[in-house]
Amino acid sequence: MCISKVLKLFKKPKPPVVLPEPPPLTIPHPEEPMNPDATIYNMNLEMVRQAWYQVWKVPTKSQAFFDKVILKLDPNFPYLAGTAGNEITFQPVWCNKGTMAHEMCHIAYALLTDKEKSDFEATFNTVKDEPIMKLVNFNRGMVENHADTYRYIGDNMPEVLKRFYRGLFND
Repeated sequence: MCISKVLKLFKKPKPPVVLPEPPPLTIPHPEEPMNPDATIYNMNLEMVRQAWYQVWKVPTKSQAFFDKVILKLDPNFPYLAGTAGNEITFQPVWCNKGTMAHEMCHIAYALLTDKEKSDFEATFNTVKDEPIMKLVNFNRGMVENHADTYRYIGDNMPEVLKRFYRGLFND
């Protein structure tokens, strides 16, 4: 037996390389809690809009468009928030950057043609089972799916969807 074969018998095997577990997948923009102290007197809608711009990385060139959206506070509004045309109304306790992102996304959705809305639905259905998408409960209809994808996942959404979010990503 040659010496190299004998030495191999006494060599310790190298332990297998163990890769660390990837961090668990989480929602990039989790829902903020209600702010019970918020009132029409202490909420600053422009500060909330600016926080949305910053956290969701709204392109600077699009901000002039979204600056024209009229923002209102109404403690008696029947919904947490709602969009009608170019106006968003919030209950003060639910006025935060995440709700702003969701409602501004309804404004962006209204810019899509009927064909683009149909294409969004078809494309959405091809990616809804991707791991990042499975973190969100999509069961409120396609308009809400569009807004919730942006609100909760933001720029981490599948690239194929971003073209349906006019003004919210760099085009």
